[in-house]
Amino acid sequence: MLGSVAFTLLGSLLLSSSGHFQDEKSQAAPVVDLAGTNWIGSADTPVAPSFIALEFPPQGSGQVRLTMPSALALGKLVDLGGKPGAPTISLAAGGRTAMLLLEPAPDGISGRMDVFGADGQTVLQGFPLKLLPWSAPEQMKNNDFYIGNLELPGGNELELHLQLGFDADTASARLGIPMQGVEGYPTDARRLENGWFIETNFGTPVTMELEIQEDKSLSGLMKQSGAALQVSLTPVDGAEFNRDRRPQTPKPPFPYKEIEARIDHPDGHVLAGSLLLPDGVENPPVAVMISGSGPQDRDESIMGHSPFLVLADHLARQGIATLRYDDRGFGESTGEFSTALTSDFATDALAAVGWLRDREDVDDSAIGLIGHSEGGLVAPMAIVEDQAIAFAVLMAGPGVDGGRILTSQSERIMTVQGTDPAEIAKIIVRHAEMMDLVRNDAPVEELGTGYLALIDAQIASARSELGDEQANQMMTDGRAKLAADPQPFNPWMVAFIRTDPREFLSQLSCPVLAINGTRDVQVISEINLPEIERAVTTGGGTVKVIEYDGLNHLFQKSETGAVTEYSSIETTMEPEVLMDISTWILEVTGRSEP
Repeated sequence: MLGSVAFTLLGSLLLSSSGHFQDEKSQAAPVVDLAGTNWIGSADTPVAPSFIALEFPPQGSGQVRLTMPSALALGKLVDLGGKPGAPTISLAAGGRTAMLLLEPAPDGISGRMDVFGADGQTVLQGFPLKLLPWSAPEQMKNNDFYIGNLELPGGNELELHLQLGFDADTASARLGIPMQGVEGYPTDARRLENGWFIETNFGTPVTMELEIQEDKSLSGLMKQSGAALQVSLTPVDGAEFNRDRRPQTPKPPFPYKEIEARIDHPDGHVLAGSLLLPDGVENPPVAVMISGSGPQDRDESIMGHSPFLVLADHLARQGIATLRYDDRGFGESTGEFSTALTSDFATDALAAVGWLRDREDVDDSAIGLIGHSEGGLVAPMAIVEDQAIAFAVLMAGPGVDGGRILTSQSERIMTVQGTDPAEIAKIIVRHAEMMDLVRNDAPVEELGTGYLALIDAQIASARSELGDEQANQMMTDGRAKLAADPQPFNPWMVAFIRTDPREFLSQLSCPVLAINGTRDVQVISEINLPEIERAVTTGGGTVKVIEYDGLNHLFQKSETGAVTEYSSIETTMEPEVLMDISTWILEVTGRSEP
């Protein structure tokens, strides 16, 4: 989705920095059986040591939890002929595979991590590991739970969850940051005279020094990369801390079958996905789900939500099959994401459609596309190339060119944040000028001048909040970035800014459902929905448009629509939206009951 946050798994491994923080004097007996044990340490990458944690299941087989600053993953524990204490963990992510080869050592675990190329055999990177024992807080006699906020510059807040476990002599914690999709991140902890010292690593060292207040709350400072930010945490009971904050996430039993998909693309990469087939429905209609911008997994996971998983579950329960897949070069799919354009993602969708047509358990005359955000541009692009596609659902899809999308997005986000209207106006003038330069293929020198003018306006607007020192440093950094690379935008961004979806929308002959929410700050409904309707109908197509009052970019009920609200809203997608989509698909595919 446009502007979403996503973690890159394994692909950005070498960008991580800093080492482990466990006490080097800690001693442990040689490992005989790793079942139920936990470890924290470092991987000695060429750039710098990188934090790593491993948590083994109690039975010694199954899923192993691996945590790194650039990765939160589950690895498959491979049995090496029953050799105790020397397992191999296999991971598949970011279009690549990795193997962790472990051996017991006198003071912990040693070993190495090998990252393989697309062929699964050539080692691209390899580096040693050193891990020391770590006791998870849930293994401790006492557990305290806290929920609170980290105060960010500009008056914004970041929700934090802290589970603190302690015995007489030891302590540890898990940290959660819902907005960033971080849950149960391993941390060290130790007692202070009247509080706690929390220490972990998110690519750079992070510490929190927290004092216990009279009401049992915790307050203090979080420090990272020279910044010191205020933290306030309120105690809650375990039931409140651990309650299901995503009630729509599907839970068994499931009235459908899930089939793992491996879709060969003509360019050589493979898309990994999941096909859901509803029970008791012969040859159901099927929808291919296309995610928004940025590398996304098949569930379109964001801030603890899984929108595509929730939608796929709902559709299957209504008798509609779905195919969703990890973006190329992400999750279990191979290929290269960073060099792909929106038009390339359209070829991925077409490959998925072709894979479905070769099956005998779906209706090949009722294959449609559901695209969210940028996926709502990918879908029309694909349908223009394959007019046999039966329907299109555009969820918060663009109806104007990418330049206008980005300018209107910037204006709406600043408005929601409470930025002074006069400052917004100055920034938007510069932003629109920048977009025009890209649209008109201006020389790189002019692009650089426009880029600097834009960031100068943005920094000037926030100078009072940032302070002169930080504002000046940001201006220096912006100029340094441009000096290192005179082209301010990557090829995907340039193509997106220039692409007008109306060119493709006007060529659609299949039924189209276009939906959006009035509080969407990323794809503004009043700008985009009318243009989608106009383009489709002008081209002779049919379109149904629904604008939902009060819903945001994820189709949640929201106060302002701000991106920062996504994680705190417990509903993943409003049931009304789910039902409208399934009802419409059944109608246009002739499956609705008379």
